[in-house]
Amino acid sequence: MDADFIERFDQYKESLLFFYSLPVFFDDVNVMTRIEFLLILAVLLCFFWFTAPQPEGAVVSSKEASATRDHLVEAWLGRKPLWMIFWVFFIVLNALVFYVDGLAISGRFTVSSWDAFYFILFTPTVFWTVCIWRNSANTRFRFWAAFARLASATVFFDFFLKLVLRFAYARIFFNCQEAVLDYAACF
Repeated sequence: MDADFIERFDQYKESLLFFYSLPVFFDDVNVMTRIEFLLILAVLLCFFWFTAPQPEGAVVSSKEASATRDHLVEAWLGRKPLWMIFWVFFIVLNALVFYVDGLAISGRFTVSSWDAFYFILFTPTVFWTVCIWRNSANTRFRFWAAFARLASATVFFDFFLKLVLRFAYARIFFNCQEAVLDYAACF
């Protein structure tokens, strides 16, 4: 790993906490350019648009289910409005990822802890994705169903990028030069 890469990665750490994986993916892994990535996203959005179900006339009311368990069962069965399923988890997911990635970048979170966090977060993300697909018809506009499906797919792409960063760039990302206790996990 050359000094230029380390310098650019330090710039990413300072300015792009949550979005650090995409700059490294574009600039250092060199699989595709930003334009190609946007084209792929546009094609996927079109695909999800055509495969999304037609919106139902009436959006399902959420007044019947008051308990959290009832809310989760109704979401799993596809009986909740799409916005309730998508936005609540999407905001919580982004806040958690932002916080944990910030801790990892600053060196206050070990490699093993970061691995455990993403391992634990994977199961609710699968649940959330299934709920989004089942509740896609519960919206007024077909665009929102396609957008929610695309956003849930990009979360898994981001998980894949973080997995690549974990194994290919762990020594730089996790500041392993200063870690004594968890140094073996950096290889």
